[in-house]
Amino acid sequence: MKNTTPGFRTRSPFKSSPGAIWLMKLFPLLLLSVFLAFSHIAVANDQVNPTVSSEVQPGPASDMAAQYASYDAVFKQAVADDLAGKPQSARKGYDVLQETEYDAQIATPSAVNLAVLGQFDAAKKAFHKIATGPATQEAQYASLWQLWLTARTWTGSPAALQKQLAKTAANYRFTFPRYQAIANLYAGKGSPEAIFSAVKAMPDTRLLAKGDAYTEATFFTGGYLQYATQNNNAALQLYEREQVHLNNTSLEKPLIDTATAALLATNHKS
Repeated sequence: MKNTTPGFRTRSPFKSSPGAIWLMKLFPLLLLSVFLAFSHIAVANDQVNPTVSSEVQPGPASDMAAQYASYDAVFKQAVADDLAGKPQSARKGYDVLQETEYDAQIATPSAVNLAVLGQFDAAKKAFHKIATGPATQEAQYASLWQLWLTARTWTGSPAALQKQLAKTAANYRFTFPRYQAIANLYAGKGSPEAIFSAVKAMPDTRLLAKGDAYTEATFFTGGYLQYATQNNNAALQLYEREQVHLNNTSLEKPLIDTATAALLATNHKS
């Protein structure tokens, strides 16, 4: 969800499709610039027109600019709290931004936050809304989360889970090869190797984009190994092997770190 220097990717959190959130993030800032520009014009007019008071009175434009600046600060702090391992504090920020101009921008990081907090039913509902919305990369990313949440919360037999995952994955359509490879794994007809091969073959060679993709691939692949096949050793080996490739500004990174620590603690007890 994205990268936060820029995710969402979703996936960094400041990206919406996951790159589109950058534009959405810039939009309120652009508005802020416009409002400030109008304020400067008003001051200039006051200076050349002696019949108008030189004192600039607060108005709707300045109020709206301040509101946008406040929302932006809350959003950035919520994401920073998530990345710092403080999901409860982050939750407060996301809740403040619900039903504001930032509602669409926080959708993915807020949904990830719900999963981190163990509020799986709420996370499922949030990701379903994103996945069934506009056909963007963010929607495809949300579909992968639906597969992960199905495996994470399953209480039946492994065989029944695999059948359900295959049925669910068949309903999704992916335009990104690495996402399709992840879906194939959950459907029982893919492999971790195919996923990371797809990541390596990405046309976008920027380090940040690659790091985001590796982090997503590690998280979803590890989740499948842990919860669908119950192969904790394989999951731990994957998490440790891919540490050098992970993006510290991706929202999946704290989840991977938590899973790694839990698996290591389990191994030490046994």
